Amino acid sequence: MSTLTATSRRTCALAELLPDECGDTLHRHHVMPISAGGHPDGPTVWVCNRHHPRLEMLARRVLNWKRCPHKPGTHRYPGAKEQCERRLNGLQ
Repeated sequence: MSTLTATSRRTCALAELLPDECGDTLHRHHVMPISAGGHPDGPTVWVCNRHHPRLEMLARRVLNWKRCPHKPGTHRYPGAKEQCERRLNGLQ
């Protein structure tokens, strides 16, 4: 994931849409999340670290993304929860 400080020329894509103040670091958010089948080289937007989790949540709802039904701690290795969700959504 690429990051920048907020003092760069880029700004958070959600700055004018959400009422709360932006965070201090910008992240590149894939328009179609990689976890939802998007391509790593696909289109991206810059979003601050405060708004990025909210954008991820909204994208999942818009895409009718099925969430992992297992209890926290069930998936014991990095990326296992994401892999479970990709399987539930027919991406594996």
